[in-house]
Amino acid sequence: MKDFMEIIALGLDEKGEFMSADILSILDSVKISIGGIEPDCTDFDLQIILLINSTFDSLLQIGYGPSNGFEIMDNTTPWTDYIKSKRFNLVKNYIIAKVGMQFNPPASTYAMTELTSRISELEFRIKSEVECNGEEDV
Repeated sequence: MKDFMEIIALGLDEKGEFMSADILSILDSVKISIGGIEPDCTDFDLQIILLINSTFDSLLQIGYGPSNGFEIMDNTTPWTDYIKSKRFNLVKNYIIAKVGMQFNPPASTYAMTELTSRISELEFRIKSEVECNGEEDV
């Protein structure tokens, strides 16, 4: 049987079938994306959860998310609890980029500038989608 990282890297489930990123919890997928931290390693969970939750607040300020806010407490919350429409899938990229920049910032100025630019672009696109096609409120 493949280990978890191999399964994620291949995009396959344990049966060898393609899996959806939505089945991963928000916390676990962010951990894997920002530094290859395996889901069973909980050493950084508190710090990463705080960063994820503050990113939910940032998203709410630009118009995305439930009006009463959103937070995770552990690795049991799937993406589908927060992202209700496929037209907002780029919210995942935004959360991963924001958390990654704060948790494990790039060493070079060039990489930091590029990441900051990417985050700004994602923010603009999310805000534009909300303004043009309606607020996403769950």
